[in-house]
Amino acid sequence: MPSRSVLASLIGLAALTAGCTKDPEYEECIGDRPAFLVRVSARAESLPDDTRLKVQYGAGEEEYLLEQPPDAPEVVFCTLLSRQVDAGSMIEVEAGAPVQELLCELWTQGAATLTVRATGYPAQELNLRAERNECGIETVDYHVVLERADAGG
Repeated sequence: MPSRSVLASLIGLAALTAGCTKDPEYEECIGDRPAFLVRVSARAESLPDDTRLKVQYGAGEEEYLLEQPPDAPEVVFCTLLSRQVDAGSMIEVEAGAPVQELLCELWTQGAATLTVRATGYPAQELNLRAERNECGIETVDYHVVLERADAGG
């Protein structure tokens, strides 16, 4: 399966998930789309290198490890993002640079369980519910914010 570019898909996803999923000119469905678009960030800091996403879905399980992304993912396609100091917007970064956000497409074709783990943060588990219409899968957005456990102070 060819790799899918998360950033290239975002432009189309913004239009597709905002309303109608049919091409209004032709009344036909518009291509495949991921079941989920998941943003993972840590409150006011970079993500730890050992940040791990585990996705369990109908056909199996796949993991994404920030410090060692998979060579040939099947359902989890992530882009590493960092804030531009001068503009405040997010830009794509290379592996090894500080990552403030992961932006991941999950091509599960249905419901999934997402577990996010990183050193210093409690694990988070989400049951992701897929949405469908007459054209098939509708992309559902999720944002996971890692927060350190309160030390009681």
